[in-house]
Amino acid sequence: MRNRHVKQSIPSLLSEIKAKLALCNDDISKLGPPCDTNFQQFTLINGIATKYSKMAENSLNGNYRGLNKSDMFARKLIRDGLDKFCTTLQAEDPAYGWIPQVAESFRGTKFPGDLNPLVVDFLWRKQTTGWRAIAEQALVKAESIVERVNEALYQSVCPDDDLRVKLRDWVHADFQKASVDAAKELERLIADEIEGHLFTLHPHFTALRTYRQQNRINEVTSILAKKKAWMKQEQGGALIPNLSISSDKIVGTELYHDKELAVVLNTHDSLEAYYELARYRFTDNVATQVIERHLLGPDGPSRLFSLQYVSEKLYGEQNEDALENLVGEHPNKAQKRLGLDSERRSLEESMKRLQAFKIL
Repeated sequence: MRNRHVKQSIPSLLSEIKAKLALCNDDISKLGPPCDTNFQQFTLINGIATKYSKMAENSLNGNYRGLNKSDMFARKLIRDGLDKFCTTLQAEDPAYGWIPQVAESFRGTKFPGDLNPLVVDFLWRKQTTGWRAIAEQALVKAESIVERVNEALYQSVCPDDDLRVKLRDWVHADFQKASVDAAKELERLIADEIEGHLFTLHPHFTALRTYRQQNRINEVTSILAKKKAWMKQEQGGALIPNLSISSDKIVGTELYHDKELAVVLNTHDSLEAYYELARYRFTDNVATQVIERHLLGPDGPSRLFSLQYVSEKLYGEQNEDALENLVGEHPNKAQKRLGLDSERRSLEESMKRLQAFKIL
């Protein structure tokens, strides 16, 4: 009678044990694989690096399949930031109204009608005053994007909060080096572009300068035409063209009879043409030589944590202590794992006994 009652209760007991065993296994799974030995530790960190490298490469190449968060879309986020940088730099439209005043302030060391060579350098630095702050802000923005992407990737490949924090701290110094190198590169670009000599081999420079000169001529010609400047009045009040005066001569007389004015206009056109070319050159150089090379390149924060990096830093007997410090389990976690393993064995043994009793 008693045995019959016990056998009838076995199914419910088995269900209860299975539920507890499932919870126990889930808790063990959350702890991750055991890391008692250096081999286990290296296998774990190597596996994380493998997953991270693949996801980071896809993120930087614009291949977002398998990336389930928009914060992982590195290439898109970086491009959005660079577009903003380009737009902001273009919005810094230079003013040329004070060219005569600058030329006048340098007049003591030049011949009448000539322009002191120092004037152009001074004007250029005035025109590009805002470039440094805009470029530095673009770099800060790119660094924050890289940090955001990295955090999302690390959370995906390393769900263990404690290990992830230790891992981020472990690579932090090399991450910082990439940022320092990027800042130095930007400083060199600024020195070359803003503080160096004005120089370009771009074939469009002359064309741009000529285009601006012609635009001015066309504008002045149009104004003079509206004022009937080359029309003469006949008897009876009728206006007929004065063909003895060409429009070019009128414009030339208006614009270039004064050498000082001609110098100002020519300086304006040269600076404006050079500014347009140099601005795009500077934008591209910041994008490629600073952000792409130092933040997104092979030694940058996004690609730094790789199989090669792990092997160089953690493989071999000489790196056992470093590996243990990084991946070795915290004593509390190790104790929790032992308790869960013991509980799992006890539940599995109870299940076997019940199943055996059920057969009897």
